[in-house]
Amino acid sequence: MRRVFALPDTNMFVTVFILYSLIEAEKNGVNLNKEIVDMGAEAMSEYRDKNLDRDSGLYCFWQQTRNETSNHYFSYPSNLNGPLDDFPNLSKSPISILLKAFKIDFSKVATLFHQLSLFLRVSPDSDDTSVILALNAQIDNSAFKYPETNFKMKASNPNINKTIESLTYYTYRPFSEDKKRNAVNPRTYFVIHQFIEDWVSNGRNQEDLVLPFTWMMDFPFRSDQYPFTNLVISSNDIDFCVAINTFYGLASSIIQHGNSIISLEVKRMLSSIAYLIEWGINSELVYDRKDLALVYYPSIYTFSWFVSRVVDFLETENQKSQNQMPSILNDSLVLLRDAMMNGGTNQMLKRMKSDGNGGVYWEDFLGNADTLQGVKKEYGEDRFYSSALALNVLIDTWTITCGDTVNRRWRDNTPHPVKAAVNNGISFIVDNILENPTQTFNAFFDMSFRGPSTYPTSYPINYCYDNNGIECKFTPSNPEGVMGVVSGIIPHTKYQEMLKMKWANNTVPTTWSGSFNPVVIPYFSSQPLTYSVSILALSKSLNIQT
Repeated sequence: MRRVFALPDTNMFVTVFILYSLIEAEKNGVNLNKEIVDMGAEAMSEYRDKNLDRDSGLYCFWQQTRNETSNHYFSYPSNLNGPLDDFPNLSKSPISILLKAFKIDFSKVATLFHQLSLFLRVSPDSDDTSVILALNAQIDNSAFKYPETNFKMKASNPNINKTIESLTYYTYRPFSEDKKRNAVNPRTYFVIHQFIEDWVSNGRNQEDLVLPFTWMMDFPFRSDQYPFTNLVISSNDIDFCVAINTFYGLASSIIQHGNSIISLEVKRMLSSIAYLIEWGINSELVYDRKDLALVYYPSIYTFSWFVSRVVDFLETENQKSQNQMPSILNDSLVLLRDAMMNGGTNQMLKRMKSDGNGGVYWEDFLGNADTLQGVKKEYGEDRFYSSALALNVLIDTWTITCGDTVNRRWRDNTPHPVKAAVNNGISFIVDNILENPTQTFNAFFDMSFRGPSTYPTSYPINYCYDNNGIECKFTPSNPEGVMGVVSGIIPHTKYQEMLKMKWANNTVPTTWSGSFNPVVIPYFSSQPLTYSVSILALSKSLNIQT
């Protein structure tokens, strides 16, 4: 049933990462059809927020469509609206008949799709905007191969300073007095409140803590903007994946355009993100509470790869510059590299599984909690996606490029288990990926609601507002009709007391089972992405000098 209703992950974000993986693989010797890059890059321009100036450089997850009455553009999730448009035919299809046999009302499925499509009329976001910055730099670095594509990308993103100014504007600054900057979703505050406390206890300046909000919208969200723009959870949040992708976008832009774009705000953001990611890995927070830390990306393999590719990028650029890379990037490299060589690597190795034939693989949760006639059945539907990313993580972390060549070599201190894992994991993919297409799915992206542990109303708040953005009074037991955030800093002792209270009549989910089961999670999957990251891992492995 899950595969019957699988929705293709057709959006800008997936396209960017497929292009990224294929272009990187091409550097390693893979033949790439130039037309694919040209078409993909050209499609990206359609995801620019059309409500803003052409040179804004801000991007949305989905393409936008225009409201004829207001002349306002809003996100249109085609992979949800497409099935809705075809609902009259689908309701008479064999699928509908099959669902009725299981006492499932197909009209309720259509209603869910409709609600989701309204729910996801989202604003431009830091994630998509940042990965476009990184793709711009990547294609510019290969301009001799893709001159037309490079020209079009630059034409679509002509004002790098304006884009970066927006990225540093829509930021979380918990010590600020401005509610636009200090108000955050209560789930986010719960998951990073210790990091915020550690920031001060470690002697860092309060004003230097600057993290990218996911959504490029000001607080509070107002209902008079609806139905043209929405926030997924009515208040802004911090996602560790979004944070590291924002770092990559900024870092690659610095390498591309020079040190002149390194403002104080850019420095603060880069440093804050590096410290956040280091803390998340070393404390194991991102693994223990991925339900909250990885807000929109349920797989820890996705997060780990997002970090390792930054390590690989900075390490390579540092070699090219003969250790003359800007200090903010070099300092960040040290933090992220050490975190990935220790906690990040340990997480990959302990999750590794043997196939019984000398190969090893990794898998996450997709398809591993099914039952067949009452007996648990593990399908391992994300096995190749997880395995490819785990291999990329280990290769990115433990190999370095040799000069100006595509060749790689193992670091002198590379543990033997890492080398063995890469060798045996590559063998597993080569031997099996084309034989098992049902294991090439992934849960690349979801909408952050993964059961009771992710309900924002279950976490403490100290500020609430109504649908018009007006402050209101609230009681922990009756939050209905209001939206709550944490504004500013809640003192440690007081917050610990608040965690013992019930919110919306729920006990605060201070712990998590570690499993999304038996919760129903709407997610988006892309098999082309699985194949792309697999090609990337294989191409890198072929260039490791033994």
